[in-house]
Amino acid sequence: MLKKGLPLLLAALLTQAAAQAQTTAVPLDSLRARASHTLHAKRYAEAAALFQEQAQAEPFQSAKASAYYNLACARALAGQP
Repeated sequence: MLKKGLPLLLAALLTQAAAQAQTTAVPLDSLRARASHTLHAKRYAEAAALFQEQAQAEPFQSAKASAYYNLACARALAGQP
């Protein structure tokens, strides 16, 4: 009984994880685009807030590091500490 149910349970968990990843990917991509567009539009304080939000939402360390770097640049350009 356990041998038959385990693969089904594993498949259900993987499907749920994939569905959650897809639902968070679209808003995060949108957030990345808005933050970059806002920075290029020279609205630095607004861009800093968006990069802060992006950094907190990023699932991977390399993406977090990039968002924090952009956050620091936007804050410097806005004259913020």
